[in-house]
Amino acid sequence: MSKYFHLKPQRDIRMSRTRVIGDMPDSNRFESTLERDFMELVRFDDEIHLYHAQPVVIEYKDPCGIFRTYTPDGLVEYKKQPDMPTTKKDTLIEVKSRYLLKKHIKELRPKFRAAKEFASNKNWDFKLYTEREIRTPFLSNVKFLWSFLQRPSDAYLSRAILDQLIAQQVTTPNLLISSMFEDKLNQASIIPPLWKLIAQKRIGCNLEKPLNMNVDIWNREEI
Repeated sequence: MSKYFHLKPQRDIRMSRTRVIGDMPDSNRFESTLERDFMELVRFDDEIHLYHAQPVVIEYKDPCGIFRTYTPDGLVEYKKQPDMPTTKKDTLIEVKSRYLLKKHIKELRPKFRAAKEFASNKNWDFKLYTEREIRTPFLSNVKFLWSFLQRPSDAYLSRAILDQLIAQQVTTPNLLISSMFEDKLNQASIIPPLWKLIAQKRIGCNLEKPLNMNVDIWNREEI
């Protein structure tokens, strides 16, 4: 069980005519498309136990000495199980576009300093994410693979794919399906379960590069 449980959001996210507001499948609410995209990455990360939106309110002094409050966008809570060791600290998150970061940097600096100090006192980290860190080929791959996770599993085809990968060690989707079937119809039947196995992380590939039929793949269950 989470050591924080699921923290109640400390700030209401209300409907807006100028922002994109919505809910993720895990019930966390986003208030921008960039924040939504960050939450997609969080959902795909096996090392993350929970993501808490608007988890804490931090009090700080602005440059004029006036007390103000700041609510970071989220807290990433990492798994701490003995069989899944991790060196990552739980992390307070701020998601901000580079445009808004540059436009409001003077206002944001004291907030970020307060968040870093608050996180350090909790033995957490504090990280700022912009579109440069979020909107990468990895995000495109994650969005592509989510649809295959929802498909029914075909145990026979999945086992056949994994067994073939054991024999070939490292190959590509094109080479794999052509080695299993000669006709195009059966080759096409291999593709959805193949992508699902990649989405389930049972088949390995470099998700930092755009996915296609010529990327290197391998059987992770043999590692």
